[in-house]
Amino acid sequence: MKKPLLSVLLVMALAFCFVSSAFAAMEDPAIIANGNVSLSSAYLVEGNVYSAEGNIAFGTGSFDACVHDGNAIVTDGHAVTFFNKYNMPDFRGEIITDDSVKFNFTPVPTPAIPEGIASVDSLTNKVITESFSISNLSLGGDYTIDTSASDIYIVADNFNFTWGTINVTGGNKAYIVVNNGLVCNGGTTINSNGNLSFVIKCASFMDYAVSYADFYITEPNLSITGGGTIYGNLYLNNPSFLISGDYSIYGTVYGPETAVSMSGDATVYGTVIAKSFSNPGKCNIIYDPYYYSVPTNSDDPDEGDDNNDEQVVTAKDPIELSNDYAYIFGKNNMTMGADMPMLRGEASSVLYRLLKQNNALSGFVYSESAAPVFDDIDGR
Repeated sequence: MKKPLLSVLLVMALAFCFVSSAFAAMEDPAIIANGNVSLSSAYLVEGNVYSAEGNIAFGTGSFDACVHDGNAIVTDGHAVTFFNKYNMPDFRGEIITDDSVKFNFTPVPTPAIPEGIASVDSLTNKVITESFSISNLSLGGDYTIDTSASDIYIVADNFNFTWGTINVTGGNKAYIVVNNGLVCNGGTTINSNGNLSFVIKCASFMDYAVSYADFYITEPNLSITGGGTIYGNLYLNNPSFLISGDYSIYGTVYGPETAVSMSGDATVYGTVIAKSFSNPGKCNIIYDPYYYSVPTNSDDPDEGDDNNDEQVVTAKDPIELSNDYAYIFGKNNMTMGADMPMLRGEASSVLYRLLKQNNALSGFVYSESAAPVFDDIDGR
């Protein structure tokens, strides 16, 4: 007996299970690269390092100055190498070859800037409620960007924030677009509750500025220098990107087409996703699932689903299911009960029978200790 709707639902459920379980194999990703990963003079990496189409190389360094607490994973035909056996880093993991690793990340488009934004010569109001453009914007003190009415765009050739705070309120988005240079000096804090994004071509963050915002970087060879903290993601649309200085980034550095490098005590608490990665100087990458984020290309939650975390690792061999296989059986009274709710045990039995085809469950061993327990029923 064929149940087309049920079959479709089961196939969808199985597809989700396969993708999710395959993705689960890529755990704790500190660095994900399509090409080569080079960890050289001094580093601390806590998490796994993945390269889909390149090699992972551990360079010169001492046992206490070069630490990788995680696995190094490459695909077939690529290698994990060490500079020499006499000067080894503290490598606390395994070297793994896994051909299921696929690098399918795509760049995130830079937010579009609307045309016709009014130009002003100076900013006098400390509560900003409308979009404006200005040649040079220098701020000191406390400012509020109120987005209650609409999204707000602040466009400047140069933006210098000397001290104080910027607070974003309201339910819409705020964008600070900097065409040339952005400098945030000591004693500056930018709060946004996730509603502020910088779109910048060049930036220098100085003297421990604290920014709660996302950053879209559009020009090549950008260097983040000085010291400070960013709570947000960096989206890179440039060929190369250098993070240097005593800087802490709590978020994902996302540059699928960018050669990313780090030096000078810079630390990322999250994940680095890049075309390739290197550290010409000291750096730290500490995987933190709270700050790991893989974006989609659309603000619509129903769109852009093919650019999510689950696409990174795909199953090697898709399982072909035969509808001629008996995977649905009737009740004990010889009826099908098509209008009755499907119980958990019945759904599990259907999935088991489908997966059993082609010996797909080979090696499966039932464990009494690992058997599921449901609080809402007696027993199993």
